[in-house]
Amino acid sequence: MYKKKIPKYLFLLFYILFLFSVLVSRFYGISIRPMHCDEANQAYKAGILLEKGLYKYDPHEHHGPLLYYATLPIFYFYGVHQFRETNETMFRIVPVLFSILIFLSLLPMKKYVGLIAFLVSSILLAVSHAFFFYSRYYVHETLFVLFSSLFIFSLWGYISKPNILSAILTGFNLSLAFATKETTLIVLFATSLATVITFVYLIKTSQFMETNSTIFPHVLTWTKILKHIFALFIAFFIPWLLLFSSFFTNKQGLLDFFRAYQTYLFRASGEGSSGIHDKPWWYYLQILTYFNKTVGPIWSEGFIILLCSVGIIISLCFTIGILIKKKCDVREQTLSSFYIFLFVSFFTTFLIFSLIPYKTPWNILFPLLGMIIFAGIGFQALWQKFRKIWARFILSIILLSGIYHLSYQTYQGNFIYFADISNPYVYAHTSTSLVKMMDRIYQLSDILIKENQEPIVFVIDPINDYWPIPWYLRKIDKKGFWSKIPSNIENIPFLIVSPELLQEFDKRLNKPYMKEIYTIRPGVFRYLYIEQPLWDKFIEIQSIRKQ
Repeated sequence: MYKKKIPKYLFLLFYILFLFSVLVSRFYGISIRPMHCDEANQAYKAGILLEKGLYKYDPHEHHGPLLYYATLPIFYFYGVHQFRETNETMFRIVPVLFSILIFLSLLPMKKYVGLIAFLVSSILLAVSHAFFFYSRYYVHETLFVLFSSLFIFSLWGYISKPNILSAILTGFNLSLAFATKETTLIVLFATSLATVITFVYLIKTSQFMETNSTIFPHVLTWTKILKHIFALFIAFFIPWLLLFSSFFTNKQGLLDFFRAYQTYLFRASGEGSSGIHDKPWWYYLQILTYFNKTVGPIWSEGFIILLCSVGIIISLCFTIGILIKKKCDVREQTLSSFYIFLFVSFFTTFLIFSLIPYKTPWNILFPLLGMIIFAGIGFQALWQKFRKIWARFILSIILLSGIYHLSYQTYQGNFIYFADISNPYVYAHTSTSLVKMMDRIYQLSDILIKENQEPIVFVIDPINDYWPIPWYLRKIDKKGFWSKIPSNIENIPFLIVSPELLQEFDKRLNKPYMKEIYTIRPGVFRYLYIEQPLWDKFIEIQSIRKQ
């Protein structure tokens, strides 16, 4: 008995060490990238929840409530109680931790597709540039991928073995997926389609099983089905009720959950201001296969796509073969139906995402997870097909080369080109120039504080395009955000001004200011005005330090 358990313990030890290495690598340098506008916006809402205990679901922006509530334990762990005390690490550790759970969500597939497919998929998930990059991004996407994949696997668990526990897990995971992003509706549609197609296939193949056994362990009665539906509904309803009502402090949030789909359907169509995010249908394929902006590396996760294509072809041939020969056993029926269910769930979602005009690069994560799963299936199929030592040696070299290429890109994308537009996953990202502007403000603020003066910053922009500046000014108490030039600007030490207002602004000033220009994000600039006496003191101090 003891000897039989050793391999399981070895696998468990190996996998724990593997996950620990993934966690360490994703935590390393987590704060070097400037905060994206979306990250800063989400952080600000989490800060309100931290300080005031208030959260209200917004049907027009920001997505679901789960991200903010999931951040509270991190605040408590670090012992912070005010938004000004937070930093990038505290927020980004949230998606990092949830990204580790994505690896665990793949565990159910191991018993169906095999150990090699599971391990290869796990390694590809670890070195994927897209997954690594967005696992350190304080937005909802990582949580969305986790609970959407858990929903798919728990629903498959119910299909393969209907029981009340699987029904509860399915409802619970679906509820948490909706509490992350409204696009869960697309996943629900794709998975519902997958369920129908899978059931049709199971009924068809059950007619020519070699024995009377099928994937179904027992016949379901209507009483059991109703019990399972009721359990699923309750498991869905409780988290949904708690989160969208902000734990019974905002009943309007429950209605806003449904109203939100009017907003997001309009946005998905590419109408209005959302049109700036419109892209062709092949956009996601492009960033996965070949992305180059002349400057910087050529980016590609083509190795995953290649193995995924092999996995899909092998799965398709296996399934068609069963239908042609009209003969299969329980294992073959289970495996082929599992392939069908996964393929339709993930790739129908990918198709819909590709057809929707509104596109952002992080939306590729969920379909990419399906590609990674089929990539593992593809490699295992090749490994089983070619059993000679020299053939498996070549396969090992190919796999290691692909892993190295993906790892190198991940390093480049996260530690060198982490805010560069040549990186396919850097999207309307905050420039490092903005960080320099904020460093300048805080350096000069220290001089004011030493002279018992309080730093004051006014940000003026005619279209209210402030983000992520509010995040970077969180440690300054006195600040104002204006769409028009206010009347009392003469005694303000720092003024951040949009270029459109520059001429009018200069006419309004009655005292000398030092002026610098900074890039906020690609193509977006801001001028920093600094009171001349304050700037002169700063230069004087710098000169003394150099002596």
